[in-house]
Amino acid sequence: MAAPLVSVRAADWNVDRAALRAVREQVFVREQAVPIELEWDEFDPLCQHVVAEAAGGPVVLAVHVVGDGAAHGDELRAERR
Repeated sequence: MAAPLVSVRAADWNVDRAALRAVREQVFVREQAVPIELEWDEFDPLCQHVVAEAAGGPVVLAVHVVGDGAAHGDELRAERR
């Protein structure tokens, strides 16, 4: 059986912060011109984060879930769309 192309896992804000920031800043700040000060807030460390990682590669998708249980800001790198 072939190895999966992408793996999905729960992320830890303290451990995965750099990868989460890289995806969100690429998608929202650079591609969609969201001001960086609006992209980050005090709730990020409190959210549940989920990432999809390319086999042997970087995080390609990040999603964060806030207290209401709704997924917010699903960020997919352009090269994966």
